[in-house]
Formats: sequence, structure tokens, C-alpha cells
Amino acid sequence: MGSWLERKPTCFSGWVVHLFELRRILTYKAENQGKTVLLVCPYNTSKTDSITGKVEGERKGRRFYAKSGLIYDSDINAAINIAKLSKLPISQGNLLDGQAVVNRLNVCKSCLVLSKSVLQASTALA
Repeated sequence: MGSWLERKPTCFSGWVVHLFELRRILTYKAENQGKTVLLVCPYNTSKTDSITGKVEGERKGRRFYAKSGLIYDSDINAAINIAKLSKLPISQGNLLDGQAVVNRLNVCKSCLVLSKSVLQASTALA
């Protein structure tokens, strides 16, 4: 009998595929396209910060809370860690997907002038 990884079934749209069968299908399809499938150990990939490479932070549901204070999508963080384990060149999008980052306040100059005149008018009335 194979390892736990090979025995564990995976569900796709109502049908069950064992991971070794999924690996066999992916390998077969990749070879037809002239590609190679690399197997990497996924151990701690969802608990490792993909920026620092250290097992720091905490995964809670769909989010990975890094020790630095940043919050990542946990699946993207784990996928980047798995890609790095392959030792192949990778390209990655925005790790902070779904998170707003404000560097400086974007203020319309005409709105600022209007708000100053409203403030002066309200202080004059008081």
C-alpha cells in the first residue's frame, strides 16, 4: 500500500481522484506537451512566509498573517513557496492581492481649496 499522500482521495466536481492518479494524469498530459512535472514536498508551505522563507506567522482560513504585519492570501503564499521549492525561475503577481496599501493620501486640489473656503466661512459665522 502506498503512502498517505497516494491513498488520500481528492474531490473534483463530485468525482473522487486519488492523488497518485492525479499525478499520473498531469504527468501524461505534460509529456504530451513537452513539459516536465516536478514533485516537491508541500510540508509547511502554508505556514512559511514566502518573503522571508521562515516558518513565521499564522494561517487563519484564507489569510496568512506574516510576522511583519502584512496579510497575504494563504493559497498564493503557499503556491509561491511550492514554486520556490522547484528551484526554477518563477514570476509572481501581487502577493498582497485583495489588500489595500495607501502610501499617501490622494487629495483633489480643487476640493482642498473648496474645503478651506467652507472652513473660513464657517469660522466667520461663528
